[in-house]
Amino acid sequence: MRKIVSLRQALEDPDLLAHALPGESWASWRTMLIAIVGEELTADERATFKNLTGGRELEPGQLIDTFLAVAGRRSGKSRAMAVLCVYLACLCDWSDVLSLGERGLALFLAPSERQAANVFRYAAAIIDASPVLAELVTDRTKESLTLSCQTDLEVPARELAAAAAVVRPSRSCSMNAHSSIAVTTARTVTLKS
Repeated sequence: MRKIVSLRQALEDPDLLAHALPGESWASWRTMLIAIVGEELTADERATFKNLTGGRELEPGQLIDTFLAVAGRRSGKSRAMAVLCVYLACLCDWSDVLSLGERGLALFLAPSERQAANVFRYAAAIIDASPVLAELVTDRTKESLTLSCQTDLEVPARELAAAAAVVRPSRSCSMNAHSSIAVTTARTVTLKS
């Protein structure tokens, strides 16, 4: 995977993701997302990171495999994970792990189809609000977005979502070796590279 632009730059750019997590109230989530993708934190961000991670002195320095968060209702988990998935799907080049003709997949999984659809709607709205990212959309249905950058965002069929909720009843966003991102809506977040 190659970053087309850093997450920090994207979160500061009004044509990319600056609108997605604006203002001071989202500063902690921005810090965590920047650390999750392996970017260096500022001194102030590092203090926030240390506070939120139980004393970890340094950020990981690389895209992490797993991120687990214990956070209450209305804490911004779904929106933050939607931003992360939009970044990974739209602003990272996965061509080094995709075969010819293969497409990356951001898959939104949850204990209920409604929860998965909510996070997908956040992601779609984030893309639509960005003039640059909106141009990547080549096809759209109620449950999916097809992007010109070899990536799709999708809420799976009800049967698959139900099976996945039984297997993974947590909140997660993951990118695995098969180039798919999965977002589920409960309490943990998993990223796999």
